[in-house]
Amino acid sequence: MQQSPIAPEKSLPEQPTFKAVLFDGVTAAAQRVRVSIEKDKLLVFNAKNEMADKVSFNQLFRPITKADQIVLAVEDPQDDRRITIEQVNVPTDVWTSLKTLPEARRQSSGQPSRIILACVLFILACLATFTVLIPAASDRLAFIVPRSVEQTLGDRLERTVLQVGPQNICGSSSDNPDLRSLAERLQAASGGSEPVSLHIIDLPMANAFALPSGRIFVTRPLLDLSQTPDELISILAHEMGHVQAHHALRLSLRVGGSSAMLGFLLGDFTGSAALIAIGQALMGTAFSREFEREADELSVQILQDLGISPLVLANMLERLQGNDQQVGLLATHPMTADRRAFLAQAALQDDKIMQGSEAQILSSQSWNSLKLICD
Repeated sequence: MQQSPIAPEKSLPEQPTFKAVLFDGVTAAAQRVRVSIEKDKLLVFNAKNEMADKVSFNQLFRPITKADQIVLAVEDPQDDRRITIEQVNVPTDVWTSLKTLPEARRQSSGQPSRIILACVLFILACLATFTVLIPAASDRLAFIVPRSVEQTLGDRLERTVLQVGPQNICGSSSDNPDLRSLAERLQAASGGSEPVSLHIIDLPMANAFALPSGRIFVTRPLLDLSQTPDELISILAHEMGHVQAHHALRLSLRVGGSSAMLGFLLGDFTGSAALIAIGQALMGTAFSREFEREADELSVQILQDLGISPLVLANMLERLQGNDQQVGLLATHPMTADRRAFLAQAALQDDKIMQGSEAQILSSQSWNSLKLICD
């Protein structure tokens, strides 16, 4: 409710007046006025010495107080009047009286409930944004993001978040013929047109993960735990499923969008928090059931094209689950009963594959050489 100024009165105040500046809350212009105190009221006089306003002391508070200046405001949140008073213009006793006014607006009985309601609505809006709007937009954007942008994101994650460098890269498909041949076979089996690269890295946890831009990483402990080429290839086929469905980019956009918004709210405008959150999500956070199911379905097609039973992937994950070593793969790709049942059913339905057969994608010599790549 906007204030209703009283009609000007053609009378000079009996009390001494002093200079002040009035902002009426309607216009941005500052008005030079004189004010006076009459009992428990503050009187405001315009340039013609007409009383233009009258405000009770119990309606006023001090939002700003400096050593030589006081700003007075009205309790009503919808009343934007402000009066600025300089100490040099005010008698000492009056200045002391003004400083007894409260520094903050008194809360009305209904105000706490309005604040609580506003907070609840804000939280609900944030939840809707984080859980619905950002994921939906990210899933659409992932399929139209330019390759160059995805490549840049992959570069930054690899360099700054995963701390992957020459010191811990054992081999890549760019310089190792066995890995290059394996990458080409996986890409051909997936039917994808985007290039795929494989990297063996010397990190402590047994894990495999795919970054945006089709980079698949396998850690040394996971390579050591793979007893046959088919077991390693089954893990790579699952990662290829994630690559085909752009899961890494979709998760990056989801986490990055949420982290960027949270960073904006908290004052982090550098984007570093979002980048770190993306890296942690890709390495240590389980994909959604939807993403895992989609990757499993795509990996079955890839494995069948390569002549490997999907049951190899199920057996590999189950064996890793009972391993004493710390296996990060099970954190990012948890082996559930539903996944096991799906992979087993897919193996039974494919009469072209003999269960347990070796596809000989890697020769014995290549496999032995690959197992020693980090030594």
